[in-house]
Amino acid sequence: RYQQVFASSEFSGVGTITEIRFRPDAVSGFPFSASLSNVRIGLSTSAATPDGLSATFANNVGGDETVVFNGDLTLTSADLAGPGGSRAFDIVISLTTPFTFDPGLGNLLFDFQRDASSLSPLGVSFDAQYLAGDSISRAFGSRASLTANFGVDTAGLTTLFTVVPEPHEYGVLAAIGLVGFALWRRCAAK
Repeated sequence: RYQQVFASSEFSGVGTITEIRFRPDAVSGFPFSASLSNVRIGLSTSAATPDGLSATFANNVGGDETVVFNGDLTLTSADLAGPGGSRAFDIVISLTTPFTFDPGLGNLLFDFQRDASSLSPLGVSFDAQYLAGDSISRAFGSRASLTANFGVDTAGLTTLFTVVPEPHEYGVLAAIGLVGFALWRRCAAK
Protein backbone atom coordinates (compact mmCIF):
# COMPACT_ATOMS: atom_id res chain seq x y z
CA ARG A 1 0.00 0.00 0.00
CA TYR A 2 1.27 3.44 -0.89
CA GLN A 3 -0.26 6.74 0.25
CA GLN A 4 0.94 10.13 -0.91
CA VAL A 5 -0.39 13.49 0.21
CA PHE A 6 -0.28 16.60 -2.00
CA ALA A 7 -0.57 20.09 -0.50
CA SER A 8 -3.75 21.90 -1.51
CA SER A 9 -1.60 24.91 -2.50
CA GLU A 10 -0.51 22.94 -5.60
CA PHE A 11 -4.05 23.20 -7.03
CA SER A 12 -5.55 26.36 -8.50
CA GLY A 13 -9.20 25.71 -7.69
CA VAL A 14 -12.06 23.25 -7.59
CA GLY A 15 -11.86 20.67 -10.35
CA THR A 16 -12.52 17.09 -11.31
CA ILE A 17 -9.50 14.81 -11.54
CA THR A 18 -9.85 12.44 -14.51
CA GLU A 19 -6.31 11.14 -14.94
CA ILE A 20 -3.10 10.64 -12.97
CA ARG A 21 0.28 10.70 -14.73
CA PHE A 22 3.77 9.78 -13.63
CA ARG A 23 7.09 9.82 -15.42
CA PRO A 24 10.08 7.48 -15.41
CA ASP A 25 13.21 8.45 -13.56
CA ALA A 26 15.55 10.47 -15.81
CA VAL A 27 18.57 8.31 -14.93
CA SER A 28 17.24 4.77 -14.58
CA GLY A 29 14.05 4.97 -16.66
CA PHE A 30 13.48 2.85 -19.75
CA PRO A 31 10.52 1.82 -21.93
CA PHE A 32 8.31 -0.74 -20.18
CA SER A 33 4.91 -2.33 -19.96
CA ALA A 34 3.77 -3.92 -16.69
CA SER A 35 0.47 -5.47 -15.69
CA LEU A 36 -0.60 -5.12 -12.08
CA SER A 37 -3.35 -7.27 -10.63
CA ASN A 38 -6.09 -6.28 -8.21
CA VAL A 39 -5.29 -2.56 -8.01
CA ARG A 40 -7.40 -0.20 -5.91
CA ILE A 41 -6.81 3.55 -6.10
CA GLY A 42 -8.65 5.97 -3.84
CA LEU A 43 -8.55 9.77 -3.78
CA SER A 44 -9.79 11.85 -0.88
CA THR A 45 -9.56 15.23 0.76
CA SER A 46 -7.30 14.78 3.77
CA ALA A 47 -6.45 16.73 6.89
CA ALA A 48 -3.03 15.03 6.77
CA THR A 49 -0.25 17.36 5.71
CA PRO A 50 2.99 16.86 3.80
CA ASP A 51 5.58 15.61 6.29
CA GLY A 52 2.67 14.98 8.66
CA LEU A 53 1.16 11.68 7.47
CA SER A 54 0.14 9.18 10.12
CA ALA A 55 1.69 5.71 10.11
CA THR A 56 -1.88 4.41 10.47
CA PHE A 57 -3.26 4.39 6.91
CA ALA A 58 -6.90 4.94 7.96
CA ASN A 59 -5.99 8.19 9.75
CA ASN A 60 -4.88 9.76 6.46
CA VAL A 61 -8.00 8.93 4.43
CA GLY A 62 -10.68 11.63 4.20
CA GLY A 63 -14.40 11.09 4.60
CA ASP A 64 -15.02 11.81 0.90
CA GLU A 65 -12.79 8.99 -0.33
CA THR A 66 -13.71 7.84 -3.81
CA VAL A 67 -12.41 4.64 -5.37
CA VAL A 68 -11.28 6.05 -8.72
CA PHE A 69 -9.86 2.79 -10.10
CA ASN A 70 -10.42 -0.84 -9.13
CA GLY A 71 -9.17 -3.84 -11.14
CA ASP A 72 -6.20 -4.93 -13.21
CA LEU A 73 -3.98 -2.09 -14.42
CA THR A 74 -1.45 -1.95 -17.23
CA LEU A 75 1.21 0.73 -16.95
CA THR A 76 3.42 1.63 -19.91
CA SER A 77 6.12 4.14 -20.73
CA ALA A 78 8.02 4.95 -23.91
CA ASP A 79 10.59 6.79 -21.73
CA LEU A 80 10.44 9.89 -23.93
CA ALA A 81 12.41 13.06 -23.23
CA GLY A 82 10.72 15.79 -21.21
CA PRO A 83 11.71 19.36 -20.35
CA GLY A 84 15.02 20.14 -18.65
CA GLY A 85 16.46 16.63 -18.88
CA SER A 86 13.41 15.02 -17.27
CA ARG A 87 11.18 12.42 -18.89
CA ALA A 88 7.65 12.81 -20.30
CA PHE A 89 4.61 12.15 -18.09
CA ASP A 90 3.62 9.10 -20.15
CA ILE A 91 2.73 6.63 -17.38
CA VAL A 92 -1.03 7.22 -17.41
CA ILE A 93 -3.81 6.00 -15.13
CA SER A 94 -7.21 6.93 -16.58
CA LEU A 95 -9.70 7.03 -13.74
CA THR A 96 -12.86 4.96 -14.13
CA THR A 97 -14.57 7.24 -11.58
CA PRO A 98 -13.47 10.92 -11.59
CA PHE A 99 -12.89 12.71 -8.28
CA THR A 100 -13.93 16.31 -7.61
CA PHE A 101 -11.34 18.00 -5.42
CA ASP A 102 -11.75 21.31 -3.61
CA PRO A 103 -8.35 22.48 -2.31
CA GLY A 104 -10.16 24.85 0.07
CA LEU A 105 -11.25 21.82 2.10
CA GLY A 106 -7.84 20.18 2.65
CA ASN A 107 -5.01 18.34 0.96
CA LEU A 108 -5.29 15.57 -1.64
CA LEU A 109 -4.54 11.99 -0.63
CA PHE A 110 -3.62 9.36 -3.24
CA ASP A 111 -4.11 5.84 -1.81
CA PHE A 112 -2.72 3.04 -4.02
CA GLN A 113 -3.19 -0.61 -3.08
CA ARG A 114 -2.28 -3.76 -4.99
CA ASP A 115 -1.50 -7.42 -4.55
CA ALA A 116 1.88 -9.10 -5.15
CA SER A 117 5.42 -7.82 -5.03
CA SER A 118 6.64 -4.40 -6.09
CA LEU A 119 7.68 -3.32 -9.57
CA SER A 120 11.34 -3.25 -8.51
CA PRO A 121 12.13 -6.73 -9.92
CA LEU A 122 11.29 -5.24 -13.33
CA GLY A 123 13.74 -2.41 -12.67
CA VAL A 124 11.04 0.24 -13.09
CA SER A 125 11.86 3.49 -11.31
CA PHE A 126 9.50 6.50 -11.28
CA ASP A 127 10.68 10.09 -10.94
CA ALA A 128 10.47 11.18 -7.32
CA GLN A 129 11.86 13.73 -4.92
CA TYR A 130 12.98 13.56 -1.33
CA LEU A 131 12.90 17.05 0.14
CA ALA A 132 11.71 18.02 3.60
CA GLY A 133 9.29 20.93 3.67
CA ASP A 134 8.00 20.48 0.11
CA SER A 135 4.40 19.82 -0.90
CA ILE A 136 4.39 16.01 -0.83
CA SER A 137 5.17 13.05 1.41
CA ARG A 138 4.31 9.37 1.63
CA ALA A 139 3.44 6.42 3.85
CA PHE A 140 3.94 2.89 2.55
CA GLY A 141 3.68 -0.67 3.70
CA SER A 142 2.18 -4.07 3.17
CA ARG A 143 -1.39 -4.07 1.85
CA ALA A 144 -2.29 -6.51 4.63
CA SER A 145 -1.02 -4.13 7.33
CA LEU A 146 -3.08 -1.36 8.93
CA THR A 147 0.08 0.68 9.39
CA ALA A 148 2.90 1.94 7.19
CA ASN A 149 5.21 -0.85 8.27
CA PHE A 150 7.77 0.07 5.56
CA GLY A 151 7.91 3.74 6.51
CA VAL A 152 6.64 7.31 6.50
CA ASP A 153 8.92 9.91 4.97
CA THR A 154 9.12 13.13 2.98
CA ALA A 155 9.62 11.46 -0.41
CA GLY A 156 7.00 11.41 -3.13
CA LEU A 157 6.43 10.57 -6.77
CA THR A 158 6.45 13.43 -9.25
CA THR A 159 2.81 13.47 -10.33
CA LEU A 160 0.69 15.29 -12.89
CA PHE A 161 -3.09 15.37 -12.48
CA THR A 162 -5.48 16.04 -15.35
CA VAL A 163 -8.05 18.36 -13.75
CA VAL A 164 -11.19 19.67 -15.45
CA PRO A 165 -12.22 22.98 -13.81
CA GLU A 166 -15.73 23.14 -12.39
CA PRO A 167 -18.29 24.96 -14.61
CA HIS A 168 -18.47 27.97 -12.26
CA GLU A 169 -14.71 28.34 -12.70
CA TYR A 170 -15.30 28.75 -16.45
CA GLY A 171 -17.92 31.42 -15.68
CA VAL A 172 -15.49 33.38 -13.51
CA LEU A 173 -12.78 33.17 -16.18
CA ALA A 174 -15.24 34.27 -18.90
CA ALA A 175 -16.42 37.21 -16.77
CA ILE A 176 -12.83 38.30 -16.16
CA GLY A 177 -12.14 38.03 -19.89
CA LEU A 178 -15.21 40.12 -20.77
CA VAL A 179 -14.27 42.84 -18.27
CA GLY A 180 -10.73 42.91 -19.67
CA PHE A 181 -12.05 43.13 -23.24
CA ALA A 182 -14.45 45.95 -22.30
CA LEU A 183 -11.62 47.90 -20.65
CA TRP A 184 -9.39 47.38 -23.68
CA ARG A 185 -12.12 48.59 -26.06
CA ARG A 186 -12.81 51.60 -23.86
CA CYS A 187 -9.11 52.56 -23.78
CA ALA A 188 -8.75 51.94 -27.53
CA ALA A 189 -11.73 54.20 -28.27
CA LYS A 190 -10.12 57.17 -26.50
